[in-house]
Amino acid sequence: MTAKAFLPTANPSRAAILGVTTGISGLPPAMLSGLSAYISSKLAQVKFLEFLGAENPHIFVASVHPGMVETDIFQKGGGHAEALPMDKVQLPAHFIVWLASPEANFLKGRLVWANWDVDELKKNSQEIQSGQQMTTGVIGWPFPYIG
Repeated sequence: MTAKAFLPTANPSRAAILGVTTGISGLPPAMLSGLSAYISSKLAQVKFLEFLGAENPHIFVASVHPGMVETDIFQKGGGHAEALPMDKVQLPAHFIVWLASPEANFLKGRLVWANWDVDELKKNSQEIQSGQQMTTGVIGWPFPYIG
């Protein structure tokens, strides 16, 4: 609903819609007991944003996993901050500002992690843009010539 209201008013020279998602959505369901609604909604959000970007080429759209930040959902999922390399909340904040900049245009329609190296992403921009990297799909899709 927010996108529907935003699109007609979006600045045609530079507008961005960024969705915050979760990296755990790729983990097996057995590891995420009790989080089915949360994980399913995050996967749906990522795919929705891919379509939104494809259908609105003048809008920059991307999804971002904020990294390992201690939140209520992190704790509900059984996470223990002392056992993992945690990120500071400033990391996703700064990354999202960069992601909305023209320098990150090559990531349109992609799902990225805030703790990835920006310089390395930029170095691989041509490869990222030319394929299906960092998008959602089915591993083992039997029709490699499609997409």
